Amino acid sequence: MFKIGFKELNLFIMVTLEFIWNEIKSVPASRLGDLWDYVQTLTIRGRRSKQEIENIMVFSGAFSEMTESDFQEFMEITKDTRNNFGPRGIE
Repeated sequence: MFKIGFKELNLFIMVTLEFIWNEIKSVPASRLGDLWDYVQTLTIRGRRSKQEIENIMVFSGAFSEMTESDFQEFMEITKDTRNNFGPRGIE
């Protein structure tokens, strides 16, 4: 079995964090919100409670009675609304 000491573990963590940080720095500004949302899902604060999940899942079949074309139109309007909601530039 391979043993790893504290120094090796610390070096591994530092190299990993540096690699991750370099990757994050290459994310376009327009995608930082998506990145933040994803990171929040990985933290304890970002995890949803069982009750929150149940409340969301109540609506999971809400669009099942829509026609495909109506649903596509809804998705396009939703996407346009989100993309045009306020300034996105970083100052």
